[in-house]
Amino acid sequence: MSNNDLFDDSEPTGSGIAGLNVVRQQGLGGMAGELPFTALWKSAPGFPFYMKADTSKKLIFLTEPVVKLGYPIIVKYNSGKNGQFADTIEVVSGAYDNAEAVKKGNDPFTVAFCDRDPSAYMFAVVFDRTPWEHKDKPGVLIPGSVRLWVTNNAKVQNQLDQIAKYQLGGKFTGAAFNVSRSAERNSARVGDSYTFLGKHFPMDQVRKSMGGQMCSIFDKFDMGTRLAYPGDELATKMVLHHKRMKDKQPNIEAYSYNADGVQAVQNGTWKSMASSDDMSELDDVLSGGGVTTTTTTDGGGLDFLDDLDEGTPEPEADDKPTVEPEEDNPFGDDEDAK
Repeated sequence: MSNNDLFDDSEPTGSGIAGLNVVRQQGLGGMAGELPFTALWKSAPGFPFYMKADTSKKLIFLTEPVVKLGYPIIVKYNSGKNGQFADTIEVVSGAYDNAEAVKKGNDPFTVAFCDRDPSAYMFAVVFDRTPWEHKDKPGVLIPGSVRLWVTNNAKVQNQLDQIAKYQLGGKFTGAAFNVSRSAERNSARVGDSYTFLGKHFPMDQVRKSMGGQMCSIFDKFDMGTRLAYPGDELATKMVLHHKRMKDKQPNIEAYSYNADGVQAVQNGTWKSMASSDDMSELDDVLSGGGVTTTTTTDGGGLDFLDDLDEGTPEPEADDKPTVEPEEDNPFGDDEDAK
């Protein structure tokens, strides 16, 4: 098998990959030192897998999907074609036994968001086989990108559950897919139709086709950190930051918090609060019975980190809660989102 056998003949593979600084580790919009999300950003470098509406892609799973219970935390707001929208990051809750979806206690997230159950997020690392042109080197095509793949869309998770059971033999690593995203506004950002191409490629062949630079990026992924509860101290900081961001845009119905819960987190009294064991809607999430959440849109984003990946087009904010932009932007000039 040649280096390019994992790509269709119609896909340009380009050249000159060696030495390119595809993913920059510095310059997180000037915000990395101010926010408690730095470790999560660096654990999965680059922009997460994303599809524009009414498009299709080819991808290969580089890891097995893992489901964790967690919550979306607002990082900041960006301006899109439909107004301002919230950029969020998926944080894993430490209050649950993620092997059984059983609540064991509290953490700052479950107390601050006690009015709602956590989302079941499915995480994986994929190789997006979409060629792209290096923005600083016209004519230099990169044959694909290594991406964090994450969704809390129940329909997508159930679809992959069925594919794994009846077509994959339970194994995702090395599996090649055609993926499409419908034109519907609230379709899943990771695509809503997955078709297995009937092949599992050995990882040594996948790595050879990815090339040294993409293999290096893949090897930098620290999924242990990304899939772990960040700890009480950072979780507290994330909750308080979420409150500040949410209060700036109260008209956005999503991402609400419980005022008393946030106050308990701020006061440090959250550990003494009673813990509910009512997880009836999530009993089967991680125990082989399929995803049972009713979430219909992805909670993750980090769209403002787009400039970390050279040549990656800016995603459209077509599936996020929006509000009409104010005449005077309360957040100032959003230079770090450019």
